Amino acid sequence: DVEGNVILDKKFKGPEESETQKTVDKANSIQKTGDGGYTIFGNTQTINGNNDAWLIKIDSSGNEAWNKTVEGPGDEWDSSGQQTRDGGYIIVGKTNTNSESKFYLWLAKTDSNGNKLWDKILGEIISLGNYVPSIQLTNDDGYIIVSTPPEVSVESAASLIKTDMEGNVLWNKTFSYPRPPISHHGDSASSVQQ
Repeated sequence: DVEGNVILDKKFKGPEESETQKTVDKANSIQKTGDGGYTIFGNTQTINGNNDAWLIKIDSSGNEAWNKTVEGPGDEWDSSGQQTRDGGYIIVGKTNTNSESKFYLWLAKTDSNGNKLWDKILGEIISLGNYVPSIQLTNDDGYIIVSTPPEVSVESAASLIKTDMEGNVLWNKTFSYPRPPISHHGDSASSVQQ
């Protein structure tokens, strides 16, 4: 409530977890939805060992409406998202496209039930542990994303990417530190707002 008292406490499992098959599940963000409920964004491990984006839709009392995975081109990690104006969801995360040596920024759009409509790779990024990219809707129905830059640099701290509503990149800017950093490891921007 407004004073910080716990009103409800719920636990959720990945859609493929069972009594005999445990999965590694991680929630990264939560957003209130237009119907008064919430959507939780994260990642889950599937039975075949892949990692996919994970969406859980709950009502205002925390009851689960649906629980879905969204597959990308490889293993997907550190996904977050927002509800879009059409009632669907936009998801941003990291993928390795089945290559262990390179990581890419991944964008996916779903309908209101969490079913994938399209997905795109927006470019190479560095992977900083559990760093979660951030995405917001813009007034022109596109998206603004903050992520890590494409390569390790003592000057580059973050990339800001603007896309249209179909995920096409309109521009991509890399921002530098305002001062020489002591160490560039783990330094990055973590959220963006219009």
